[in-house]
Amino acid sequence: MQHGLPVPPGFVQASLTEEHYREFTREYWLSTVQARLPVVGNMIPRVSVVDDHIYGLEHALSFAKHVRNLAQPSMKLPVELLAIIFQHLADDWPPLGFQLNTPQEPPQEPRTSFVYHLNWISAALHVCHPWRNNLLQCSSLWSTVDTLATPPQLAPWFIGLSRSAPLRLRTELSRPERKVNNFEILRSVLVPPQIHRLYALDLELCDISIVPALTTAILPTQMPALTYFNLSLAEDLIPAKEDIIYIPVAWLARCFPNLRELHLKQCALTWPASGEAVTLPHLVLFRYIIEDAGRYVSPKSTISLDQMHAFWSSMRHLETVQMTSPAPFVRCPSTPSNEQLYTMHSEPTIDLPNTLKYFGLSSPVASIAPLASMLRMPNHARVELSAFTIDDYSALPLRRFCGPDHPPHTLMFSLSTDEPDPYSPKEWEALISAWDTSPDSTSWTSTSADEPSLNVIGDWSGYRIQTTNPLSEIDLSQLRLLVLAGENRMKVCDPVVSEAFYRKATKLQRLEVADWKVAVDFFGALVPKVGGDIEPLFPQLEDICVGISSEVSEKQGHEREDALGIPSSNDLLRVVSCIAARAARDWIDRIKETGVPVEFVE
Repeated sequence: MQHGLPVPPGFVQASLTEEHYREFTREYWLSTVQARLPVVGNMIPRVSVVDDHIYGLEHALSFAKHVRNLAQPSMKLPVELLAIIFQHLADDWPPLGFQLNTPQEPPQEPRTSFVYHLNWISAALHVCHPWRNNLLQCSSLWSTVDTLATPPQLAPWFIGLSRSAPLRLRTELSRPERKVNNFEILRSVLVPPQIHRLYALDLELCDISIVPALTTAILPTQMPALTYFNLSLAEDLIPAKEDIIYIPVAWLARCFPNLRELHLKQCALTWPASGEAVTLPHLVLFRYIIEDAGRYVSPKSTISLDQMHAFWSSMRHLETVQMTSPAPFVRCPSTPSNEQLYTMHSEPTIDLPNTLKYFGLSSPVASIAPLASMLRMPNHARVELSAFTIDDYSALPLRRFCGPDHPPHTLMFSLSTDEPDPYSPKEWEALISAWDTSPDSTSWTSTSADEPSLNVIGDWSGYRIQTTNPLSEIDLSQLRLLVLAGENRMKVCDPVVSEAFYRKATKLQRLEVADWKVAVDFFGALVPKVGGDIEPLFPQLEDICVGISSEVSEKQGHEREDALGIPSSNDLLRVVSCIAARAARDWIDRIKETGVPVEFVE
């Protein structure tokens, strides 16, 4: 009691029933709020009494809001559903860290500061008390400790809230501007009980001098719980061409005996000089990113053929291999010449495990050609190759990836550009690929990711008639689907270049074209005129799907028909009829009876 007035009750527990809330609210209003209103007017000179009334009314309003919130649908969600909502927030709206460099007057160095957007953490914690309480109890949400995205000062908080959940740590080591010692964060998870639940470790080294200590003093001798390891250099501090991390494969096998995913960037794998075989029997994914892999993983280096055989054949669970380059248009001085690479086509064969589902090799292919020339894929694997000159493909033995032992079922030609001038013809690339079913690709294609497929990226602008066509090594005997997903500047549509190549696709059943202009140019170049003596290009073709690119019309500011200048149905009828005159005559209204069902899709 204050000045003879009742003090409002405290916080009401959420476990009370709805009937109790209703009765309690009525009594509270009658005894507290309603009784105060006529008194306030007579108490103007007594400020303290009015303050008590204001205090009581504020608490009454707070209680009313609390009762209203309890009636909201979001408050009635079960804890299990809230956990799913929180997980979607964490996946789709993750925290972000930004490094800002503030210019300083010479001779002072620029000042570096770090700004963080906590995103889902800030949003979810401030919805209401029950949401915050449930959020803090969901240990899996706090099990990823990323000091690059969240303030390093919060790392102990994350580790504590993660409780017994499997732990993942991503951190930098020795960044000079950091006020927090990330080594302490790393050490805190490398001791019991945290080390027994640390399943993923992602380290970015900011100082090349700490590399020797990494394998001898920083990390423990064995981490049996670790299944994911990612090691890289900080690109903004250590130029890719200047330094490299030398990682003994024997150390990886000893320290991480149960490793399933290995991601190495600017890391040179070294093998024992004694010829000892090293194995990684549990590895499922192997991602290797290096500026010039030809120097470090090459049959011409210290690794013996027996060691190479043992290394690849030991990975009985291997499903994905990716060897990529962070600077695709840059040639390193140490890259072998094409004349040297041609001699490597006869290297011994190393069969990759039958469990392999995907093999990716990105440019410059010439730097990795010595290793790639030795590998042979299983028949069912999906292969993706990337190069940027016709010489790269001439140096790379395509038969290893798409020859008679590995004929693709699907093939796609596409075009993409490199920044900053996306419309420069010199930068257009031709993409021969199996159409991926991921959300990033066109949704209307019918390609299945489970079928044997090939993905090859290359710039064919330097192709000449007298040059041997590198596509000739691709076996099209089992090709069922051909996709053309690009504009009409593709070099592969030149009949001098590609007609003989396409005529090997005698079993092609479906053709998908993303832009009608490509269809017209393609058929106009490769299909004989009506009444000619030459057999149709694709004698077993059953279906054609033609799409209209909406991007072109939007950029030009016209309606789609005006921007693209869709050809008349008669023109399209003449082009398509000569390909598959035996096909069913089921056409949409605009393109009447053309002999092959054509569907325009957005």
